[in-house]
Formats: sequence, structure tokens, C-alpha cells
Amino acid sequence: MSKMHMLASYPGEKEVKSAEVVSMKSVSFEALRPSHFEELTDLMHNAFGNLVSPDYFEWKYVRNPLGPAVGNIAREDSSGEIIAFYGLIPQLYRFGGQEQLLYQSCDTMTHSNFRRRGLFQRLAERTFKEQLSINDGFFAIGFGGSNSAPGFFKMGWKQIFELSHSLKPRFLSRLGNCSSEAKEYSSISPEIAARFEQRHKNAQDGIVIDGAYLKWKWSNPRKNYNFVSVGTSTCVYHVKEDLVYIDHVMGEDRDSLREIGRKIDQIVNSLPVRGVTSFAQKGRSMERTLKDWGFFTNPFNRGPGSRRLPFIAYAKPGSETRLMTCAAWDISPLDHDNF
Repeated sequence: MSKMHMLASYPGEKEVKSAEVVSMKSVSFEALRPSHFEELTDLMHNAFGNLVSPDYFEWKYVRNPLGPAVGNIAREDSSGEIIAFYGLIPQLYRFGGQEQLLYQSCDTMTHSNFRRRGLFQRLAERTFKEQLSINDGFFAIGFGGSNSAPGFFKMGWKQIFELSHSLKPRFLSRLGNCSSEAKEYSSISPEIAARFEQRHKNAQDGIVIDGAYLKWKWSNPRKNYNFVSVGTSTCVYHVKEDLVYIDHVMGEDRDSLREIGRKIDQIVNSLPVRGVTSFAQKGRSMERTLKDWGFFTNPFNRGPGSRRLPFIAYAKPGSETRLMTCAAWDISPLDHDNF
């Protein structure tokens, strides 16, 4: 699909000329469209210190095989600058064998000069209202941050459970630095891709992974994913600054998973990093694998690995769904929009 075609097919791009622009004092709100991407790079740098190109937003908000992102921006009328953004990206899940399209909240950001003015809540509520008007079963998930979570709860979001970060410092990897039969790959091989698809093809619950989704996910311009595989087991990881991040672990054979764990130890010891980290849902297979690899969770509220990550969700007020229960989910970093 050509870039021109992708941009032309983006919802709201053709309608924006006639769309209502709601103004509140000196701020106007507009539906997200690709022509905003250049300006969003400046906003992301101001809000998070991240330097990204417009191609990152095109990858994340347009190329997703499940459809484009939806959201709204706030623009200061006097300067004409975008000062806040709220968006959602589509994700496909399977629950009890039934597929359901959900949306994940992502990239909530407000310019440092305009915080604590209610822009986040206005943008989010506007986006939810728009989606509920076209989809009565609209359901959204998110990974709450320390700053954003209280705002989500005010808008009716619920915390389903809390994810704990697990870590393994470099010195522990040295202790386990044994030989391993697992192989490392700098790109996903056809065999590993087929294994991912086969693994998730008949799964009753969890995120739906197919070839199109994998091709999109691994083409993230901000990440260089690496793969470690042996037998029927595979691990995906990336390196950021001074840590190795485990993105996903797939497999049930404990011997091959342990081989991968030993390979991860070798990788950590070959790099100038402090250690390796990840997060997993309590009681699920990935948490058990991380523990088997020697990862630990800090039980205190301070120090390395003490951060907790609320997994939150939003449904139409008054609706009842089993998706608001812990048992419905099997969350790993692969589910997170920033992993």
C-alpha cells in the first residue's frame, strides 16, 4: 500500500474541512489526522523528551493492519500550536474463542506549559463519546502511568489488576552465564513467524497474532527487536539505554525455555547494561518463566523494580462484561503499545 493511499484512506481526513471544531476559551479541538504528525513530534519531545520522526506516528497510527488510530488534538488558537493529544490504537483479542476488536489508550501527552488545565480529560472524553456513537460495545484498555492513572479513574476507568516489574541484575546473569543451545537472530525468521502464528492460531484467549500483525509490530522504527529461539520456544527482546527488555516469551517446554534463559544471561554479559527487566501478569506462564530465569520482584515501594503498572479498562457506563475481570487476560509486554 502506498503512502499516498494510506493517508487518503485515513478516517476523518476528507471530512475535516466540514467537521465541527469545538472551542473552549483559547483552545480548539480537532480529530486526529496524518497532517498532525509533524507537529506531534514536537509535542512528544516536550512532553517526554523523546525524539521521534513523523514516520513513527505514521507507523503506529496508520500502518496498523487492524485499522488507523482514533483520537483528538488540542490546539492553542493564538499560537496555532498543538498543545495536547489523546489517542487510541485498535488491537484484536480473543476471549473464549470469540474475537473482539478493542482499543488501547496510548501516547497521552500535554505540553508542559498547559498541564493541569483539564485538557487530557476533555480530549479523552471527546474520543470516547465519538467511539461510543458508532460502536455501542466500545471497550478500551490501557497501562496507567503515575501521572495519567488518577485522571483515567475520574473518567470511569477501572483497574483490573496491577503488573509488577521483574528484574535480574547483571551480577546475577554472570552467575548463570552457562553455555546454551539457543540461537540469536537480529530479525524474525520465517520459521519463528510461523511458530508465532501457529501458537496463537487456536488460542482461546489473548491477543490475536497473525503474519500481518507481526510484520507491523516488528517494524517499529523506534525499536530493534532481537529473537532467541530453540526447539519450540522463542523470546523477543530489545535493548534500551542500559537495560535489556524482555518483550515476549513463547513456549511450554521448560528445558528449551531454560536454554533461552541461559542465552539471555550471555547477551546481558556481552553488553554494557545493568541487567534485564520485564513485566508479566501474576500467575501466568510468562511470570513463571521469568522466575525460573532468576528474575525477582521488589516487594517494596522504592528502589529498582519497585514500579507498579496498573492494567486499566473502560467500557460503556452501566455495561457488564467479563473483560473487567482478571481471569479474562494474559498480559505480557507484547500487549503494550510501547514495547
